[in-house]
Amino acid sequence: IDWRGLRQRLAFLFAGLASFVGGLLVRWSTRTGRHRWDWQNVLGQLLGWSMILGALALLGFNVLTFAAGVPLLVEPGLVFISSVLKANEALSITVNNLEADAALYSRFIFLPALVGLAIWILRFRSDDAVVRKGGLLVGWLFIAWTTLMVPNGVHCFAWLAILFVLVHVAWPSVTAQRKLPPKPPKPPAPSKPTEGSAPAAAATTAILLGLFLSAGTALGQAAKPDGGRLLSVVQSGQVASSRVTLTGTLKWEAKAGSRIQFLSSPAVLKSIDLKDGKLKLAQFTVGKSTSQQLIANEAGVYDVGFEYETRMTHGNGMWSFTVPTQPAMVNRLSLEMRGQELEVTSTDAVSLKHTFTKDRINKVDLVLPPKPNVRVNWKPKARDESIEKPVFYAEFQQLFIPTAGIVAGVHDLKVRLAQGQLSELTIAVPDGITVTDATSKLVNSWRFDPEAGTLQIHFSAPQKATFDLRVRSQQTAGAFPYEKTLSLLGVNGAAGELGLAGLATSSEVQLDSASVDGLAPINLEDFPAAMAQSVQGEFAGLTVRRAYRYSGRAAGLTLTASAVQPDIRITSSQRLSLGEDRSVLLVNLAARITRAGVFKLSFVLPEGLEIESITGNTLSHWTDIKGGDDTVVTLHLKGKTEGNAQLQINLAGAGLEKTESWQVPRVAIREATKENGQLFII
Repeated sequence: IDWRGLRQRLAFLFAGLASFVGGLLVRWSTRTGRHRWDWQNVLGQLLGWSMILGALALLGFNVLTFAAGVPLLVEPGLVFISSVLKANEALSITVNNLEADAALYSRFIFLPALVGLAIWILRFRSDDAVVRKGGLLVGWLFIAWTTLMVPNGVHCFAWLAILFVLVHVAWPSVTAQRKLPPKPPKPPAPSKPTEGSAPAAAATTAILLGLFLSAGTALGQAAKPDGGRLLSVVQSGQVASSRVTLTGTLKWEAKAGSRIQFLSSPAVLKSIDLKDGKLKLAQFTVGKSTSQQLIANEAGVYDVGFEYETRMTHGNGMWSFTVPTQPAMVNRLSLEMRGQELEVTSTDAVSLKHTFTKDRINKVDLVLPPKPNVRVNWKPKARDESIEKPVFYAEFQQLFIPTAGIVAGVHDLKVRLAQGQLSELTIAVPDGITVTDATSKLVNSWRFDPEAGTLQIHFSAPQKATFDLRVRSQQTAGAFPYEKTLSLLGVNGAAGELGLAGLATSSEVQLDSASVDGLAPINLEDFPAAMAQSVQGEFAGLTVRRAYRYSGRAAGLTLTASAVQPDIRITSSQRLSLGEDRSVLLVNLAARITRAGVFKLSFVLPEGLEIESITGNTLSHWTDIKGGDDTVVTLHLKGKTEGNAQLQINLAGAGLEKTESWQVPRVAIREATKENGQLFII
C-alpha cells in the first residue's frame, strides 16, 4: 500500500472539508441581523477561523513534508523491441542524453492555464451574474488541471488550493465582518427609589406632570426621534436576471443624532458613502423584517450615494418589485430593461414615461409620490391591432365557367393579415362584371357599386387573422359560339396580391381557344379541384380545361367557346302493313343521345299518312307544323335528355291502289347523326 500517497489524498480531503465548513460558520456569524461582537458573531468567528486556519496549515504541511521532497521519477534503463532481422543485418540505435527536467516538461501542459485565464477575462463581457460566477469557477478548474499535469506537481496544486482559500474564503469573511454594524448600546436601567425618597419623588412627579401638561406639544415633539428632512431620492438602474440593481443619491438635511429608515428588506445594500464617518449605518430588525438605518453623527446637508440590489417577483404573467427606499419630498426612478418591448405600469406613480429604443432597450422614468412601498410592474407588451396600420396580402382563386349567354365566375379569396385589423374590405370589380353574391360567416353586409367598380364588404367583427370568403359573379355573353375577354377581380389596399385563374366547361360547352395577358400557364393538377367540385351540382360534368398563375393585377384572358353538338344515333324497326282499305306504319325508335342533351327530335311525316299515336318514356308531347309541301312532326321531350330514349310512332293512311310505282313511306329523325334499322312490309 502506498501510505505516502494515501496520506496526501486524505490531507487534501480534510483541508477542503475544513475550509468549506469554516467558511459557512463565518458567513453564518455575519449574516443579516447580526451585530459585531455579539455572542453568535463571536462563536461563529472562533469556530470558523479555527477551521480555516487549520485547513491552511494542513495544506502548508502537505507542501513542506510530502510534495516537495518527492524526487522526479525517471526510468533507470531503456528497453527496445525490434522485429526479426535478416542474417548479417545491422541494427543501429542513436541515444542522446537529456536533463530529466527538460525531458518531462512540455509547453503544452500550460495550455489549460491559458484557457482558464482567457475565461476569466471574457466573463467580464457578460452582464449575467450566473455567467460571471460560473466563468470564475471554470477558470480555477482549468488552472488546477495545469498544476496536476506538471510532473510531481502536487506541491503546485497545494499552493493553488491555499491561494483559493485565501481569496474566496478568508478575505470575503474578513470583509463581511468589517461591514457588520456595531452592537447597539443597551438602554440604562431605571434607578429604584428608596423609602425615604418616596414623598420627594411624588412631589417631583406632580411638578413634572404640570410642566408636561402645559407644554405637551413641545415635549411630544422632543420625545419623537428626529429624522431631519429627506429632501430627495433619485435612483436609476437596470433589470436583469430576476434582479433589480439600483444606484442613487439621497439628499438629507440632518441634525446630529438624526436617523432615518433608509432601506428595507428584501433589498441588499452593496455600497454607500458614509461621508468619512459623518454618517453611520445600523440595522433595525422588527420580527422578520430588517431595515437599514442611516444615523447622522454631525449636522449638515448630505448627498449620500448608494447602491443596492433587490429581487423582483412574478405572478399573473407580470413582473414587479417594490421600491425599498424611504420616500422623500422628491422621488425619481429611472429603469432600463433590455429585450422585447414591455408594458410598464405603476398605480402609485405620479407620472410615468416609457420609451423603447432601436437598440431594444426599455427606458422608464417615473416620478413617485412621498409614499412607502411603491410598486412597479411590467409585462411583455401586447399587440394592439386597432391602432396598427392594416397590412395584408391577398390570394385569389378565380374560376370562370362559360355557358350559353353568360360567363359565371367563382372567386375564392384568402386574406392574410400581417399587422393591424380589418373591419371592411374593398374588392376591385372590372367593368362588365356583376357581383351576384358574397358569402362568408364573417360577412355582415356587402354592397356592389357598378359605377365605381367596387365591392364593399363589411365584417361582423374586426378581423385580426387569416380569413376566407367567396364571391360569385356573372358577365354577359352572346349565343354560342362566342369570344369573350375576361378580367380578374383584385383587392384594393393589399400589400401584395397573387392568385390562380382557371377556365372550366360543362359537358355541353366546348372551349375552342384561350389567350392570356400577364398570366403564366400551370398544370391542371395544380389548380384546386375542390373549387370546381363545389359548383358541380350547377354545371353537369364541370371540368377544368385551363389553369394559370399570376402576381399583382393581371390584365385578363380571352376565350372562345361553342356549344357541344349532340351525337344522336337512331336504331329503328319499322313495320308497314298494306291493305286495300288501309295502310299502317308502326315505328319503334331507339335513340342514343351522347355528348350533349337535346330537348326535342323531329321527322317529316310521310306523304299520305296521318298520326294515330306517339308514345315514349321520355316524350312530353308532340306537335305537327305544315311548312310548304312537308309536315314536320316535333317530338318534345320531358327535359334536356341525354342517354337512351324509346319512342313508338303509329301512322295510318289510305289503302294501296293499283299504280305503276309507289314510294315506300319511312320515318327518319332529322337530328340523327347516324341511323340504321329494318323495314318490314307486310
